[in-house]
Amino acid sequence: MVCEFDTVDYQGVPLRCFHERWDGHILARHPYMANQQAAVITALRDPYFVFIPAEQQGNRRLYYRPLVLRPPHTNYYLLAVADYPTGRRQFGVVITAYFRQRIRVGDTLIWTKPSIRI
Repeated sequence: MVCEFDTVDYQGVPLRCFHERWDGHILARHPYMANQQAAVITALRDPYFVFIPAEQQGNRRLYYRPLVLRPPHTNYYLLAVADYPTGRRQFGVVITAYFRQRIRVGDTLIWTKPSIRI
């Protein structure tokens, strides 16, 4: 598989986004994410909030970061979703990324950026 980008999360865990996932899922469902790889990397490296989804699947994490997007989306969150290794794989995989106006209700908050108050 061809890699679209490699990065690390806020804890230094390696993450990889495969080209097939970026084009075949993220851009296919969310075409406005074209040219937003840098924003996704920023959300993963320096999120404001990290959640475990209510419908936990594997070792999935939800990363939210506001204000990393250009107008007219400055009042939105960028949500990036990653699955973490549970077996022999040494890196997490980016599953999806898209804009949201609000944080999802029902998910479990596991980390908040220290300078942010909820």
